[in-house]
Amino acid sequence: MALLSAYNDYNKVTSTALNVKYSIEMGTMTKKVTTGGKGSSGSTQYIDEPYYRVTRYATKSYSYVGMDYNTAVACQNAKISQYTRPYSRIVEILRSDPTWEPPIEDPEAEAPEFTVLSTENIIACTSDIVARHDAGGMWNVIINVNETDEKPSETLPANAASLFAAENNRNYDN
Repeated sequence: MALLSAYNDYNKVTSTALNVKYSIEMGTMTKKVTTGGKGSSGSTQYIDEPYYRVTRYATKSYSYVGMDYNTAVACQNAKISQYTRPYSRIVEILRSDPTWEPPIEDPEAEAPEFTVLSTENIIACTSDIVARHDAGGMWNVIINVNETDEKPSETLPANAASLFAAENNRNYDN
């Protein structure tokens, strides 16, 4: 049997189909709220408010089999490029209030901290991609996709119930 010099649907083997799951976690962030006028006529409060961390997980596994070395290296490089993409994650940043002044009775008091939510965009390969020697001159490229995206939301997403209903009704015995 001759080794393949291409990677396409002919030599693609799907191990697991695309599987998408969602999780929603509730967190608390401390917000700074200033009321009234500027300076001494205004007042500042720090309140805890809930937020929701909505995370989407997508996984799948497949491989390309029966290739020669050069084709496997080209396949591996192409798949790394394909799955290198921007994704987002939530970062909680604690900040001190720069306008805070300690009370007269406790001049050593430290400024209260409040939380700022930020979404950080990262560019990275979201998959494990490995070229593996099989036998003789045959090489396989194994791809395990693990994509994650996080988004903050101050309210529970409107489609949250349907996301979890679909997941809870899934038959895991098959």
